[in-house]
Amino acid sequence: MARFDYLKAQSTALRLIDKFGQSTSIVRISSDYDPATGEQSVETLETTPATIVSLPATSGFGLAGDNKFKEDLKAGKIRFFYLAAAGLTFTPLPGDILLFEAYMWDITGTTPLNPAGTPLLFTLGCRSSGKVIPESLGQRIDCLEIVQDEW
Repeated sequence: MARFDYLKAQSTALRLIDKFGQSTSIVRISSDYDPATGEQSVETLETTPATIVSLPATSGFGLAGDNKFKEDLKAGKIRFFYLAAAGLTFTPLPGDILLFEAYMWDITGTTPLNPAGTPLLFTLGCRSSGKVIPESLGQRIDCLEIVQDEW
């Protein structure tokens, strides 16, 4: 019996998300906190190209007793995304920033679909930070100082 080809499943996931989704970027800001001065210094800004599909958010995703979540959901401040795993330069984590439709979205949770150790896709839960990506940059972040300034 032939073994299942997870690399083929990975390319299929990428092809479908690429066909029905859109290209964007994920930004990671790594910093150190100095407790003596109380300041946080930005050390590195990384970006990775990403291909995503936006999912409709429903109250079924949230906690039944979390009123703040329900309010944000109704206001459109919560979104869920499928993210193709192929082509990422780093694995998305909570605290990273997703750039989507001219806004910065804080990644609050990630769930990988990773059968047999082959990453196929991630499900991302995101909350709108309310910060706008400067129009001159569009969906591309060549000059990450903008994100640093907003942070």
